[in-house]
Amino acid sequence: MITLSVMMVACQDTIPKRSLITSGSSTDDPTCTENDEEVTEDLPKCEDDTPTRPTGAIFFKSDFCACKDSKPVSYGNCSSFCSGKNTSGAETLFANFTVTEDISLSGLGNVYAWCTTPFSTDTTNPECKLEAKDDQGNITYIQVNNLLNSNSITANIQDDLAYDKTYVLTLVEMSSKARSNSIQMVKFSTDITSPTLGPLKNAPISQYTCLVREFSTDDSTGDIYYDQAYRMHFYFIPRVPPNPIPAGNSNLICHDIFNPLYGAVDSELYPRFETIPGVFNLWDTTDPRFYDNNGSGGIDVNELIIQKTKNFGGTIPTGTNFFAKFFWPGAPTLSEDAGNTNTTQPLGYYMAPWIDQSTYKSYCLNSTHYNSSNPLFKAMRDIIEVDTEGLYIGEKAAETVTDSNGNTTTGFKDYILIRETDLKQVWFYLKNNVPTAPTDDNVGNNAVFFYYPLNKASPFVKTSTQRIFRVRGASELGNSNVTEGGSTSSGSTTSYPPHDRKIGCVPKF
Repeated sequence: MITLSVMMVACQDTIPKRSLITSGSSTDDPTCTENDEEVTEDLPKCEDDTPTRPTGAIFFKSDFCACKDSKPVSYGNCSSFCSGKNTSGAETLFANFTVTEDISLSGLGNVYAWCTTPFSTDTTNPECKLEAKDDQGNITYIQVNNLLNSNSITANIQDDLAYDKTYVLTLVEMSSKARSNSIQMVKFSTDITSPTLGPLKNAPISQYTCLVREFSTDDSTGDIYYDQAYRMHFYFIPRVPPNPIPAGNSNLICHDIFNPLYGAVDSELYPRFETIPGVFNLWDTTDPRFYDNNGSGGIDVNELIIQKTKNFGGTIPTGTNFFAKFFWPGAPTLSEDAGNTNTTQPLGYYMAPWIDQSTYKSYCLNSTHYNSSNPLFKAMRDIIEVDTEGLYIGEKAAETVTDSNGNTTTGFKDYILIRETDLKQVWFYLKNNVPTAPTDDNVGNNAVFFYYPLNKASPFVKTSTQRIFRVRGASELGNSNVTEGGSTSSGSTTSYPPHDRKIGCVPKF
């Protein structure tokens, strides 16, 4: 056995190292060719094994930040990163990368070497730049500083990237055109300086009544008989009360003529008839943030919300508007001869309803939204500081009035502005002719009504002094004072109508 083993080892040592040789070939036959004209099925073209710079082997880490002297100028959680960073007044991008084995296990090893090591295929000295492509397809190349023997770079972006504009950034080696993956970045503008003013100022809105009296005249005596009357409702800000009704319009009463303290002729000193203060709130037009105090062309409150959203890591396009003036008639419109024709005024500001993009149901912001992770809602919380609720419009059909002579006339429609808290205690739809409170799921599929004046104790029982109003959405009204659509949680707008017919969102009290 020992002899056999020795013989086998000896025999093995004498066998030369072998490779497969195809039939009809020799060890000197070529296995590939460089000449395209000689390529055949048995003689393929030789692959180029010249070393090249790997492309697609470098990836941005998610911790990239742009800083300017300890303050972030890019979205993301950059406040702590930028703290203490001295950039000598320059807006500087800091970026780290990971690399694949094509770099880490090759002779390169890191991004610095990938950017600086020359290859035989290079036509110029290797150099990395940051390619910045805007949303219009315009490309800018930015010089970078490669940190020695590392996977990190810095770049001065002060003059090359515009504020509040989205860019796609890619690290590119300019000679070989080898590339990294890409990221999106927005450099946001300098913080708006604003004094601490607390929550946006609220404006309680008052409601009052005008009586429209239909009358007939006795042909023989000329006496006037008031046959019937109906109410119309109007709204005003207490600091800007409506003008009195001029003399000569005795069929229109907007002050309490039955009170012995007042005469039949209206006066600016008289309170409005059936005034109810604070029926709902708007945001006050006198809050300084509803003005352009920095000459930017937009009201400050929108800019503050956009800025705060960015600071929370969100992205909102510059120029986005979150508030609109709410216009509504403050008094009846009379003829030019009678005066008082300019009756529609801005009562305050309101917000468009918010539309859930998964359920397509509308909502108004409250503490649940403010305490969520949504950057825009967090910014809204810091500016508004109160819950909001829906504002709705009820429409009463025009009444038909019959005078003492049997003549009929059609009056005017009447409108009630009603806040969500009140409406949802009294609204109903007819289910098998039975008044039934609607749900959030079926409110959009039914005509919804309420009786006014409100009777929250018995909302479905109509009394002789009540009139029926139907809840109307913006598209049903055809009123230029209100528009349809809403906002999404990302700050964009949508034309999709609110499912429950709310016309906007206002401060809740």
